[in-house]
Amino acid sequence: YFQNLLIQTLEKIPYNLWKSLNKITFTFDEEANRGSASSKQVKLRIVNVDNKEFVAVLVHEIGHITDLGSLTGEQESGVSAFPDGKQATYKNDKSVEFYSAYWENSKKILPNSDIDSNFISGYSKSDIFEHFGETFLTYILHPSLLKNRNKKQYDYFKNTVFKGFEYNDYSNVQNFDEYFYDATLLPYDLESFLE
Repeated sequence: YFQNLLIQTLEKIPYNLWKSLNKITFTFDEEANRGSASSKQVKLRIVNVDNKEFVAVLVHEIGHITDLGSLTGEQESGVSAFPDGKQATYKNDKSVEFYSAYWENSKKILPNSDIDSNFISGYSKSDIFEHFGETFLTYILHPSLLKNRNKKQYDYFKNTVFKGFEYNDYSNVQNFDEYFYDATLLPYDLESFLE
């Protein structure tokens, strides 16, 4: 069943954004994280998670695949201030434009940053990669929320990541000013998204 949800979800995201994905693992380990990703792999927990949460977590993890596997730069452009652990991120990586608007380095938010409007969720403040993943998810499932909170981020995802493609709004979020920690738990209309 989760395999069908996975396929239906991937069909809603442009292939060029997840074409580096070469391995998907489902786990029944109740102690495992709900999801994790690298530039080429996704691991998803399929116990103690409902369909809506599974799809939202998958979309978030595809955000990491997009960030780390599709929007890559070239070594010749030089190393940016935003490594992924020991893995360099290059200056012409299209994600660096997003990172550098809000972050000093991979873990440190720019001083005087407007936390309420620049970070879509509490989790997005963890590091540059979770910021990208949470915002990617919000662009797809809750575009009105993102547009309301930070039009600049919405436009970055629209123009740089999705090349002009916009999603319908599937969100059931009523209060755009309400704080939340985890965008994967926001209410949305799964059936409309998968149509």
